[in-house]
Amino acid sequence: MSSKNFFSSLKVLFALMFLSSCVNIGNNFSSETDWIIKGQTSKKDVLMLLGKPYKTGYSKGMTTWTYAHYDYKAWEKPAQKELKIYWQDDNLVKSYHFYSSFPSDVKKYSDNKAVAKKPANKDKTSR
Repeated sequence: MSSKNFFSSLKVLFALMFLSSCVNIGNNFSSETDWIIKGQTSKKDVLMLLGKPYKTGYSKGMTTWTYAHYDYKAWEKPAQKELKIYWQDDNLVKSYHFYSSFPSDVKKYSDNKAVAKKPANKDKTSR
């Protein structure tokens, strides 16, 4: 095989590898958040269930932990999810936010019963 044919074959091989590639960043984690209870779930609980956070930071006077999973594929729409936890000074959850573009999560949270509905306001003046 000539060197010209060898390099042409090598280019095709690399192109095929690139086109079939998949890149995952962060650790995949469960999209279920029912176990997180504001004012009760501790840092120890979160570490036990999710491990070390992908990112840590500080926002509006609170320590924050971010768990993230980013999934990039050559032929599919990229998907990502993030769970951001805000901590009180006593190491208990102050609040949290979960975001996802994974199709199963989008379906779950858009059709869903998991989205809490506000109770109707009752008129306190009526008897």
